[in-house]
Amino acid sequence: MAQTRSVCQFCEESPEIKWKCINCELLLCQLCCSKIHRKSKASLEHEIINIKDIEKESFTSSVRKVDLENLLCTKHSKRKCVVYCNECSQPACSKCLTETHKMHDYISLDERHDEIILEMKELVKNIESKLDFFRYQTDKLQIILSNGDSNFKETRNVILQTEKEMKEAISKQANDLLQNGNHLKIGSKQNFPN
Repeated sequence: MAQTRSVCQFCEESPEIKWKCINCELLLCQLCCSKIHRKSKASLEHEIINIKDIEKESFTSSVRKVDLENLLCTKHSKRKCVVYCNECSQPACSKCLTETHKMHDYISLDERHDEIILEMKELVKNIESKLDFFRYQTDKLQIILSNGDSNFKETRNVILQTEKEMKEAISKQANDLLQNGNHLKIGSKQNFPN
């Protein structure tokens, strides 16, 4: 199956894709990006990323920041959130600020975003640092379990061997007693004939 080559989604001609607008989600050639998209008033503040950087963490961060800029208020659905209220632990629009969050402490959405990213990185780092300990403990438990299995088998074999030896000893003792009984019987018959 043949793959279709991407072309600039602005001019729909140039196959030389170099940029992606995160806000519009358009792939752009150099000419459309620099001469049209960046100069348009509607897209002046759009986040444009080099296509080579799409796999990098900076791209993901840029996408999330654009999402934050378009975050709608849960109370006033047509308004965009502008800050994060620390006291209520939620984003707030300008109307919420005057109604519900008047005297509250708040920070920008970008700041809160960065705080959360930092907290997540710390959490990942903390988990990764403990992974080695848990791997070590798992290995240790596997060894104990393996040793327990070996010890069980060994103990079982000793018990079975002891049982066998005891049976043999009892059988030998019973045979010896029976033979002694037979000798006594024969001896008594000889000493006391009928």
